Parts: sequence; structure tokens; C-alpha cells
Amino acid sequence: MKWKGEQIPKTWINFIREFNTKYFSPLIQEKREDEFIRFHQDTQSIVEYEIQFTRLFKFAPELVVIE
Repeated sequence: MKWKGEQIPKTWINFIREFNTKYFSPLIQEKREDEFIRFHQDTQSIVEYEIQFTRLFKFAPELVVIE
């Protein structure tokens, strides 16, 4: 990761962004972010929804407010 020499705060969201940049092409990242934006529960159970949400969340962490 680039954090040692640069002044990027060590946050979970910055880690996710850096990880995605390193391991996923921009096209895949954009596709997953779009999938996250359009994501809804439908007939999934809560557990299934949570699993899918967690999988997609890492591609759009700035869209979710965590306090």
C-alpha cells in the first residue's frame, strides 16, 4: 500500500479503495458499484441480503454512512 510515504489517512475506506485499485480493473469496479446502487432485497432472506450487501459494499463505500 502507498500509505507510508504519502499523507493518506489509514482508514478502512482508503484501504478498500487501494485494494480495489490494485486487484480490480476500473471496468469491474464501476460494474460492481452500479450493481450496488441498483441492489435491493427482493425475495432474499435477511442473511442472503447481508451477504450480497457486504460483497458489493466494498466497491462503493462512500455511498454508505457508517457512524
